[in-house]
Amino acid sequence: MDLAKAPGSKKNKYALNQLENQRFYLSDAYQNEIFTAKSNLKNDLNILDVQRENLELAKEVFDIAKIKYQEGVGSNLEVIDADAALTEAEINYLAALYDGLISKVDLEKALGILKADLNN
Repeated sequence: MDLAKAPGSKKNKYALNQLENQRFYLSDAYQNEIFTAKSNLKNDLNILDVQRENLELAKEVFDIAKIKYQEGVGSNLEVIDADAALTEAEINYLAALYDGLISKVDLEKALGILKADLNN
């Protein structure tokens, strides 16, 4: 019996075609998810580096403002402003660190290497 002329063969071809299209779609979606996760992680690591530099600079500015105040050549307002900038830099650094960790987890999830069982 010729399969091309068998009853329902058009339905079977259609179903097979649908399955092939779904497979290609899933493969593309999988590759896109990995690419996006890698890009996000790279971007978040760059932001983390910038925030680390900002934090170091804010520490330097605070230390200088504090020394100037102790030597009598700077005002208390300078120290308060530098302290506020340092606190903001610390918050920004921690937020960037958090975003980087989330991106790392997203990449591990996309690659299928994320451990589901937290007890082991």
